Amino acid sequence: MKIPTLYVILILILLTNIVIADTTFVSGTVYGTWNSDHSPFMVEAEIKVPTDSCLRIMPGCNIIFLGHYKLNLDSSATIKAIGTYEDSIFFSATDTNLTDSSGGFYGIRLNHSAPGCSLVYCKIEFGNS
Repeated sequence: MKIPTLYVILILILLTNIVIADTTFVSGTVYGTWNSDHSPFMVEAEIKVPTDSCLRIMPGCNIIFLGHYKLNLDSSATIKAIGTYEDSIFFSATDTNLTDSSGGFYGIRLNHSAPGCSLVYCKIEFGNS
């Protein structure tokens, strides 16, 4: 039985949209909630949580830095990255060469952040400040 070409093309388009929809590219100001439905979060430039705002990262999220960028919290900002034993949160980088100052990612900066910041069941690898 032959499958009409139109059906094959439609299936390929649907599969492509599903794969692309699962990746979120971020840069600049970030806040709100990041869910695993939109993971991985690909960091294309420095990101910051603005003053008096909160970034919540839910279990199962992967945050991947595409360059030597940092996650910075402005004054009185909070981050709540609370994973679980079964479903951790991963912070990583595409450049895993830590032999110089340009490899990895530039870290998570909590300077002057608000009380109550939490990173629970998070794996942070290839940080290089």
